Amino acid sequence: MLVTTKQILLKAQKGRYAVPAFNINNLEILEAVMRASIASKSPVILQTSEGAIEYGGMGNLVALMKEATKCKDSRRYSA
Repeated sequence: MLVTTKQILLKAQKGRYAVPAFNINNLEILEAVMRASIASKSPVILQTSEGAIEYGGMGNLVALMKEATKCKDSRRYSA
């Protein structure tokens, strides 16, 4: 599910837990992060960097992240 960072962090603050943020620069890293997030039923923040954008391309990274947020089944990300 795609939500704003503000929504995630306000809920985390009320629940007194941390939310990890991961730099994504390719499909394999994204799959690992999503598998762990779904399996643990924990929110994550997906982010990227200038180097990752140079490596993977902004359009490609945005498309990967948007598609990943639609998935609720960790089997989709099985190795």
